Amino acid sequence: MSYVKRHAIKVTLDKSIRYILNKNKTESLYVYGLNCSINAKLAYKTMMKTKVNFKKEGGILGFHFVQSFKKGEIKDPNEALKIAIEFSKKITDNKYEAVVVTHTDKDHIHNHIIINSVSHVDGGKYNSCKDELKKIREINDKICKDHGLSIITPKDKGKSYKEWLETQKGSSWKEKIKNDIDITIDREDIKSFEDFIKALESKGYEIKYKNLKHIVFKMSGQQRGTRGRSIGIDYTEEAIRKRISDKEIGIETIILKSKPYNKNIGQKENYHTNNIYNNMRISTRLLYLYLNKNKYVKRKPLVKKYIETSLKNLEMSLEIAANKNINTFEDLQNQLKDTEIKIKKISNLIEKLEVLNSKLEGMKTHIDYYNKNKEVYDNYISANPLKKIIYKNKYSNEIEEFKNSREVLKSIGINEKDMSNVLNNYNSNKENLEKYNKINNEISKDFHELKMVLEVSTKIDNDEYVNTIENAIRSEKEESERKEISKSKDLNKDR
Repeated sequence: MSYVKRHAIKVTLDKSIRYILNKNKTESLYVYGLNCSINAKLAYKTMMKTKVNFKKEGGILGFHFVQSFKKGEIKDPNEALKIAIEFSKKITDNKYEAVVVTHTDKDHIHNHIIINSVSHVDGGKYNSCKDELKKIREINDKICKDHGLSIITPKDKGKSYKEWLETQKGSSWKEKIKNDIDITIDREDIKSFEDFIKALESKGYEIKYKNLKHIVFKMSGQQRGTRGRSIGIDYTEEAIRKRISDKEIGIETIILKSKPYNKNIGQKENYHTNNIYNNMRISTRLLYLYLNKNKYVKRKPLVKKYIETSLKNLEMSLEIAANKNINTFEDLQNQLKDTEIKIKKISNLIEKLEVLNSKLEGMKTHIDYYNKNKEVYDNYISANPLKKIIYKNKYSNEIEEFKNSREVLKSIGINEKDMSNVLNNYNSNKENLEKYNKINNEISKDFHELKMVLEVSTKIDNDEYVNTIENAIRSEKEESERKEISKSKDLNKDR
């Protein structure tokens, strides 16, 4: 999700440029000058010279655009800078000087763009009307969509533009409720839906859900309640219950039953303490018996669907356990611990590689600019004074790109001799990153499979499958008995 704000600069153009180029907020790798220098003083002088040349020193001096992204949606500042450069070129038609900077000092990456109000090409004033701002936002949306980012859709039923702005500030009712729900579910002491309700009520919430189709949350001070469904698909009563039940179970807190127990559906089936493979195999047989032989189950489509889904999970878990040679809870615990350790190690390695990749990609970008524009710059330098003027007008951005990239590379100690090594390091690091990401995906898949076995085994250990089915059957039996009694009374009345 990306959004653009625009501010007119009426007095402090130099201060605004210095602000966005502040070294505490960005790095030299994430700075770009469009038709001007990335040096704050030189950029300001260039912009003011343009105004003087066209005798347009008065009025608005420039425009400051802030391009924000959804928190966590962009992690690489190089990608953010590419978006900002593309955006700047589109909205200026490459006719205005602009300083483009990606800030990395906050927990969310964002871009700052300052555009001169006067064109260095024809002296035209930058259009700043509301209709133009609408077009600018449409350009921003298209660019972000092309980069695979989400965009704001004003007609979206889920969130109005006003609400989106409030969300950015964390001030909308829905956003506050959403955050409270997420935080509460993640608490270690929340073990059930009832715990969740009590925890929110202790914060001053009024919650209605009994005998209602949709759960409703009302914060203290809120005039009307908010349906969970309107917050998002993860905030319905059913989804919240599932999120609580699906919370990761700490490996060290697994409780093994000390006594074996029996089930009986026409025949006895023996469950053995700690032998999860055996217990899953027996549970699969029992659920098939329920599905195929119990007349009450056949009358209840929802129960039938529950059994079919449970059987699918059981059969998948049996296959996983067989492939990974898991028989006992100890086997499962050990494999989970080993896999968690592997994930932690490789995640730390990937994080370091990503940081290095971001730096190397930034260097590569400036090396590419340097190499692409070197011939143009050399021709400009060697030209006679008259040709220089013509060259400058025709290749203004290419010349500035070269000079800016040369300045950036010089500031980080890279000269022409080092460039091939930097590019080789970039390619090597990228290959390593792809390799370890692939390994991480495979290990993560193993971990999720092990968690599935744990979840299924825990349900068996807690009698969840059988209790759910038996309760449904009991309900159906009671309903059948009530109908029989009612039918019998009716027959007696007729007599």
